[in-house]
Amino acid sequence: MGSSPLDGIYEAAPQRSNDGPIFLENRGQAGPIGGILYCRGEGISVSFHPDRAVYRLNGFGFGSHGDLTYSLRFLDANGVSPLGEEPVPARHSFYIGDDPKYWSSGVRGFHEVVYPDLWDDIDLRFYFSGSTLKYDVIVRPGGSPDDIVFDYHGVDRVSIEAGSGDLVLGTSLGDLVESAPFAYQETNGARQPIECRYELRSSTTFAFR
Repeated sequence: MGSSPLDGIYEAAPQRSNDGPIFLENRGQAGPIGGILYCRGEGISVSFHPDRAVYRLNGFGFGSHGDLTYSLRFLDANGVSPLGEEPVPARHSFYIGDDPKYWSSGVRGFHEVVYPDLWDDIDLRFYFSGSTLKYDVIVRPGGSPDDIVFDYHGVDRVSIEAGSGDLVLGTSLGDLVESAPFAYQETNGARQPIECRYELRSSTTFAFR
Protein backbone atom coordinates (compact mmCIF):
# COMPACT_ATOMS: atom_id res chain seq x y z
CA MET A 1 0.00 0.00 0.00
CA GLY A 2 2.87 2.37 0.66
CA SER A 3 6.58 2.92 0.56
CA SER A 4 8.94 3.86 3.30
CA PRO A 5 10.03 7.47 3.74
CA LEU A 6 13.23 6.52 1.95
CA ASP A 7 11.41 6.12 -1.35
CA GLY A 8 12.56 8.76 -3.82
CA ILE A 9 14.89 10.34 -1.28
CA TYR A 10 17.59 7.89 -0.29
CA GLU A 11 18.03 4.28 -1.34
CA ALA A 12 19.62 2.11 1.28
CA ALA A 13 22.25 -0.46 0.42
CA PRO A 14 21.49 -3.05 3.11
CA GLN A 15 23.06 -6.42 3.68
CA ARG A 16 22.29 -8.54 0.67
CA SER A 17 21.90 -12.05 -0.61
CA ASN A 18 22.73 -12.95 -4.17
CA ASP A 19 19.26 -11.78 -5.24
CA GLY A 20 18.90 -8.55 -3.30
CA PRO A 21 18.68 -6.85 0.11
CA ILE A 22 17.61 -8.91 3.10
CA PHE A 23 16.39 -8.65 6.67
CA LEU A 24 18.31 -10.43 9.43
CA GLU A 25 17.05 -11.99 12.63
CA ASN A 26 18.60 -10.45 15.74
CA ARG A 27 20.12 -13.18 17.89
CA GLY A 28 22.02 -10.71 20.06
CA GLN A 29 24.51 -9.44 17.50
CA ALA A 30 22.62 -6.16 17.04
CA GLY A 31 21.86 -5.62 20.72
CA PRO A 32 18.47 -4.51 22.08
CA ILE A 33 18.16 -1.69 19.56
CA GLY A 34 18.20 -4.28 16.76
CA GLY A 35 14.68 -5.40 17.61
CA ILE A 36 13.50 -8.83 16.51
CA LEU A 37 14.61 -8.37 12.91
CA TYR A 38 16.57 -5.60 11.24
CA CYS A 39 18.26 -4.40 8.08
CA ARG A 40 21.31 -2.20 7.74
CA GLY A 41 22.90 -0.24 4.94
CA GLU A 42 25.16 2.69 4.29
CA GLY A 43 23.91 5.47 6.53
CA ILE A 44 20.73 3.73 7.65
CA SER A 45 19.34 0.92 9.78
CA VAL A 46 15.76 -0.17 10.41
CA SER A 47 14.77 -2.43 13.29
CA PHE A 48 11.42 -4.14 13.74
CA HIS A 49 9.72 -4.34 17.15
CA PRO A 50 6.22 -5.54 18.18
CA ASP A 51 4.77 -2.02 18.29
CA ARG A 52 6.94 -0.08 15.85
CA ALA A 53 9.64 0.03 13.20
CA VAL A 54 12.61 2.22 14.16
CA TYR A 55 14.64 4.12 11.54
CA ARG A 56 18.15 5.35 12.32
CA LEU A 57 19.66 7.65 9.72
CA ASN A 58 23.15 9.06 9.41
CA GLY A 59 22.90 12.64 8.20
CA PHE A 60 25.91 12.32 5.92
CA GLY A 61 23.81 10.10 3.64
CA PHE A 62 21.58 13.13 3.14
CA GLY A 63 24.36 15.68 2.72
CA SER A 64 23.67 16.94 6.23
CA HIS A 65 25.32 16.83 9.63
CA GLY A 66 23.86 14.96 12.57
CA ASP A 67 21.83 11.78 12.94
CA LEU A 68 18.12 11.09 13.17
CA THR A 69 16.15 8.38 14.93
CA TYR A 70 12.41 8.13 14.46
CA SER A 71 9.82 5.38 14.53
CA LEU A 72 6.71 4.31 12.67
CA ARG A 73 4.37 3.35 15.51
CA PHE A 74 1.35 1.11 15.07
CA LEU A 75 -1.47 2.71 17.05
CA ASP A 76 -4.16 0.64 18.82
CA ALA A 77 -2.58 -2.48 17.32
CA ASN A 78 -2.30 -6.01 18.71
CA GLY A 79 1.43 -5.82 19.49
CA VAL A 80 2.45 -8.96 17.60
CA SER A 81 6.03 -10.07 17.05
CA PRO A 82 7.28 -9.55 13.49
CA LEU A 83 8.18 -12.67 11.55
CA GLY A 84 10.78 -13.23 8.84
CA GLU A 85 9.32 -14.76 5.69
CA GLU A 86 10.79 -16.05 2.41
CA PRO A 87 14.12 -17.19 3.93
CA VAL A 88 17.34 -17.06 1.95
CA PRO A 89 19.58 -20.15 1.85
CA ALA A 90 22.74 -18.55 3.27
CA ARG A 91 23.38 -18.11 7.00
CA HIS A 92 25.41 -15.30 8.55
CA SER A 93 27.91 -15.18 11.41
CA PHE A 94 28.83 -12.20 13.59
CA TYR A 95 31.76 -12.05 16.01
CA ILE A 96 31.69 -8.51 17.36
CA GLY A 97 34.32 -7.40 19.88
CA ASP A 98 35.49 -9.53 22.82
CA ASP A 99 32.08 -10.12 24.42
CA PRO A 100 30.60 -13.49 23.37
CA LYS A 101 27.06 -12.24 24.03
CA TYR A 102 27.41 -10.27 20.79
CA TRP A 103 28.63 -13.31 18.86
CA SER A 104 26.09 -15.10 16.73
CA SER A 105 26.33 -17.79 14.09
CA GLY A 106 23.75 -19.35 11.81
CA VAL A 107 21.79 -16.09 11.63
CA ARG A 108 18.95 -16.39 9.16
CA GLY A 109 18.09 -13.84 6.48
CA PHE A 110 14.70 -13.15 4.92
CA HIS A 111 13.23 -11.25 2.00
CA GLU A 112 10.21 -10.05 3.99
CA VAL A 113 9.18 -8.98 7.47
CA VAL A 114 5.51 -9.63 8.28
CA TYR A 115 3.37 -8.55 11.23
CA PRO A 116 0.47 -11.06 11.14
CA ASP A 117 -2.84 -9.77 12.50
CA LEU A 118 -1.25 -6.50 13.57
CA TRP A 119 -4.81 -5.29 13.62
CA ASP A 120 -7.61 -7.85 13.50
CA ASP A 121 -7.49 -9.57 10.08
CA ILE A 122 -4.88 -7.06 8.87
CA ASP A 123 -1.21 -7.85 8.16
CA LEU A 124 1.68 -5.44 7.64
CA ARG A 125 4.48 -6.53 5.29
CA PHE A 126 7.88 -4.88 4.75
CA TYR A 127 9.98 -5.81 1.72
CA PHE A 128 12.47 -4.39 -0.76
CA SER A 129 11.74 -3.26 -4.30
CA GLY A 130 15.22 -3.02 -5.71
CA SER A 131 17.05 -1.32 -2.85
CA THR A 132 14.03 0.71 -1.69
CA LEU A 133 12.24 -0.39 1.48
CA LYS A 134 8.47 -0.56 1.05
CA TYR A 135 5.48 -1.81 3.00
CA ASP A 136 2.05 -3.25 2.22
CA VAL A 137 -1.00 -3.27 4.46
CA ILE A 138 -3.05 -6.39 3.68
CA VAL A 139 -6.71 -6.30 4.73
CA ARG A 140 -8.22 -9.76 4.76
CA PRO A 141 -11.97 -10.56 4.86
CA GLY A 142 -13.30 -9.32 8.19
CA GLY A 143 -10.67 -6.61 8.58
CA SER A 144 -11.55 -2.91 8.69
CA PRO A 145 -9.29 -0.31 7.05
CA ASP A 146 -10.54 2.13 9.69
CA ASP A 147 -8.39 0.28 12.26
CA ILE A 148 -5.14 1.17 10.47
CA VAL A 149 -3.48 4.15 12.15
CA PHE A 150 0.22 5.03 12.12
CA ASP A 151 2.23 7.66 13.99
CA TYR A 152 5.68 8.95 13.08
CA HIS A 153 7.30 9.55 16.45
CA GLY A 154 10.46 11.65 16.41
CA VAL A 155 9.76 13.77 13.34
CA ASP A 156 8.85 17.45 13.46
CA ARG A 157 5.66 17.23 11.44
CA VAL A 158 3.76 15.21 8.86
CA SER A 159 1.89 16.81 5.96
CA ILE A 160 0.25 15.76 2.69
CA GLU A 161 1.59 17.29 -0.51
CA ALA A 162 -1.13 18.85 -2.61
CA GLY A 163 -1.45 17.32 -6.06
CA SER A 164 0.70 14.22 -5.59
CA GLY A 165 -0.90 13.07 -2.33
CA ASP A 166 2.54 12.10 -1.00
CA LEU A 167 3.18 12.09 2.74
CA VAL A 168 5.97 14.49 3.70
CA LEU A 169 7.92 14.06 6.94
CA GLY A 170 9.63 17.20 8.17
CA THR A 171 12.83 16.30 10.04
CA SER A 172 16.10 17.84 11.16
CA LEU A 173 17.74 16.27 8.10
CA GLY A 174 15.21 17.76 5.70
CA ASP A 175 11.99 16.41 4.22
CA LEU A 176 11.47 12.68 3.73
CA VAL A 177 8.78 11.63 1.28
CA GLU A 178 6.44 8.64 1.46
CA SER A 179 4.69 8.02 -1.85
CA ALA A 180 0.93 8.30 -2.15
CA PRO A 181 -0.76 4.97 -1.39
CA PHE A 182 -1.92 2.57 -4.08
CA ALA A 183 -4.74 0.22 -3.08
CA TYR A 184 -6.48 -2.61 -4.89
CA GLN A 185 -8.86 -5.51 -4.28
CA GLU A 186 -7.96 -8.89 -5.70
CA THR A 187 -10.88 -10.90 -7.08
CA ASN A 188 -10.40 -14.18 -8.96
CA GLY A 189 -6.77 -13.33 -9.55
CA ALA A 190 -7.52 -9.88 -10.99
CA ARG A 191 -6.57 -6.64 -9.24
CA GLN A 192 -9.16 -3.89 -9.17
CA PRO A 193 -7.80 -0.46 -8.11
CA ILE A 194 -9.52 1.18 -5.15
CA GLU A 195 -9.41 4.89 -4.40
CA CYS A 196 -7.17 5.50 -1.40
CA ARG A 197 -5.42 8.51 0.12
CA TYR A 198 -3.68 9.57 3.31
CA GLU A 199 -5.67 11.28 6.04
CA LEU A 200 -3.97 13.24 8.80
CA ARG A 201 -5.19 12.62 12.35
CA SER A 202 -2.67 14.92 14.09
CA SER A 203 0.64 16.62 13.36
CA THR A 204 2.37 13.21 13.19
CA THR A 205 -0.48 10.67 12.93
CA PHE A 206 -2.09 9.43 9.73
CA ALA A 207 -4.55 6.85 8.43
CA PHE A 208 -5.92 5.84 5.02
CA ARG A 209 -9.18 6.88 3.39
